[in-house]
Amino acid sequence: MPESEMATVDDTDLVAFHVGDHVQDCDSDDEATLLVAGVPLQRAATYQINEDGKTVADVNPDYAAEEPVVEVIYPQRTDTHLDRKQTYAFPAARLELVAPVHDRDDNTDKERQ
Repeated sequence: MPESEMATVDDTDLVAFHVGDHVQDCDSDDEATLLVAGVPLQRAATYQINEDGKTVADVNPDYAAEEPVVEVIYPQRTDTHLDRKQTYAFPAARLELVAPVHDRDDNTDKERQ
């Protein structure tokens, strides 16, 4: 998809997560800690997750299509490299911050409830 057709998150929509943050999936009974691997600045409605054209919004109908996307990985204690891990895309509202990696100030600390 050409970049001009992508619905992006503008500067006024600060994403609550940063690369390296530890998060959990609010919809999962599994309490696995996920690692934020990317914040692509795209909306769930336009972020394609497969070659069939399915988007993050398509597979997460309980969340707003305009929700920003966050890419995460499922790290394991025995991992020696993270560059080979598969990433998964979630609407930001589906994730809960467990541990921030970076300091946050009053302007960017927008933890989701």
